Amino acid sequence: MGNCNGLPSTLSQLRSDYTAGDSLSAAAKPSPPPSKPPPRAADYRKTPVERPTSGESNIGRVLGRPMEDVRSTYIFGRELGRGQFGVTYLVTHKDTKEPFACKSIAKRKLVNQDDIDDVQREVQIMHHLTGHRNIVELKGAYEDRHSVNLVMEL
Repeated sequence: MGNCNGLPSTLSQLRSDYTAGDSLSAAAKPSPPPSKPPPRAADYRKTPVERPTSGESNIGRVLGRPMEDVRSTYIFGRELGRGQFGVTYLVTHKDTKEPFACKSIAKRKLVNQDDIDDVQREVQIMHHLTGHRNIVELKGAYEDRHSVNLVMEL
């Protein structure tokens, strides 16, 4: 489908109902647009992300949780695919030997706050949709010093 830019058939009828002498009540009249937008701080999407110093806690800057090495729970196998921000690997749970997919997103590619917000939003959406029969299930989200890892069912 394309953009629908045509007027509805009833719009011409509405126009004929309002003649030049009719006026709208003060409450129904649209307010004029503001003369200029309110002042804003620097655009947060273009501001660089603050890097933690070595003395700060072990909380990940993307997920906001303590960092955990995904390799302590899963064995990484072959590469399944590659995207703009990272690589998807076949992983196997060390205890259950069950296979999963792990989307590994390189933190060095998350250059501004907008990129981090996108990853956080992806994790939130996948977590919210867990259990839906048509959506792959998120098994876990891990963050270490170099990457954010999303473990999902195959």
